[in-house]
Amino acid sequence: MSKYECPMMSRGEIVAILNESQIANISENDLSKPNFDFVSDLYTRLLFHIDCLHEEEEHGQLEFAALDHLENPDFHVESVRIIKLYNRIKDVLASMDCPKSFTLKDLIKPASDRTELFLSAILNFGLHRQAKLDFLRPIVDELDFLEEQQRESEARISQVSLLDPEEKK
Repeated sequence: MSKYECPMMSRGEIVAILNESQIANISENDLSKPNFDFVSDLYTRLLFHIDCLHEEEEHGQLEFAALDHLENPDFHVESVRIIKLYNRIKDVLASMDCPKSFTLKDLIKPASDRTELFLSAILNFGLHRQAKLDFLRPIVDELDFLEEQQRESEARISQVSLLDPEEKK
């Protein structure tokens, strides 16, 4: 089986994969001049797509215990959401052995070349993950089929064992 690698994709490849996968409908121009709103939305969509972000994380809710420590918690909602997203992206990219470290600046004031690198890493991982899942799908289907056969056999055995000794003959 193939090993995950992190090759750099061109803008055209990134746009094509995002559009084909229906993750985001973007253009190469969007990637040439990225801004905070664009990249935060795109990273959020990508993390959802590869199952690294969950609905409750996206909203960036503060825990009630943390609210006690803040004088005006309403002022911190957006910053908490940003920091949570940043930490999640940073963790995901670190787990992928991305050649560069993701910084808060890459989210707040993104540069096009670094954004393309990080998008390439996440997209390559998503493609690699999907290939692995497609490879394993027939094995999982076969296992499910065998488990179903086992349950049916056990049900027949239990029915037979409940019969009278006279009926078994």
